[in-house]
Amino acid sequence: MVGLIGVVAGGLLIWMAIANSILIWGVYQYATAESGLIHELRVAEEKLKGVKLDLDKLIQPALLALLALCAGTFLLVIGGRSFIRRLMAGLPKEDEGRAETAVGRWGHVAIYLFGILIAGKGLVFGILYVPTNVPLTFTSVPGKATAEKQWSVPSEREGARPSYYAVLRYTTADGRTYSKEMQVDSIVAVELKQDPEIRIAYVPNDPQNMTIARWVRSPLGYLWFFLWRILFVVVGVRGIARELRPPDDGLDVKARPSPLSRVASPPGSLSGRAAGSSTGLRRTQFGRRS
Repeated sequence: MVGLIGVVAGGLLIWMAIANSILIWGVYQYATAESGLIHELRVAEEKLKGVKLDLDKLIQPALLALLALCAGTFLLVIGGRSFIRRLMAGLPKEDEGRAETAVGRWGHVAIYLFGILIAGKGLVFGILYVPTNVPLTFTSVPGKATAEKQWSVPSEREGARPSYYAVLRYTTADGRTYSKEMQVDSIVAVELKQDPEIRIAYVPNDPQNMTIARWVRSPLGYLWFFLWRILFVVVGVRGIARELRPPDDGLDVKARPSPLSRVASPPGSLSGRAAGSSTGLRRTQFGRRS
């Protein structure tokens, strides 16, 4: 299981590195655009902040993405080799694979904890948003909305992109009209600048539960979001319990007496005579031998 966790953890780190690299590339294009809508958005943001976007601040995120890529590749290779060996050797027994030294055991515990943290964080937030996301995933219907108002709020962190907000007005199937203020990403903000209409999804029984249509997961994707995280947490907890379980009482299994050996044998049998001689006891004879 350590190999499997290494493979998944390495894959997640590589995915995070690629996602951050794509984001950094988008910020770079955003900062270097000389014309078009992106250029207009950047000029408006620079006027709002009063400063220009400094490209040197992209160096640190780029280095972190490179570090995550290297660490993910290392975990993927090491975990993949261990996982392939385990598949070739067959399914492990209860105590098989347990580290023999304290350093090895704590190393395995650290890997299990890393997997639990990765999966547990998403699992906690997923559970918190279940009342909102479950109806959107399984009962929502499509619709269209119009952006009545849009604005951006500068970030408190230096060099970070601002937060974008919009007020969307939409009409449900029963003819009622609703408005909702929500935060959108930069891609949606650019699209709403070009065209104020956008596709949405809302819950018929709760029309205020509305979001952008492409943000809604498929039912299978939503279930998979929880399934692999629950599997990771279960495997991690069992792995930690195995590594931290106290050792046996020191008796070798082969040296322990079998329950069958404790059963008394008939006095005249060979095993009974052997047992008597081994304990130093002799049978008492009465009378003389003629």
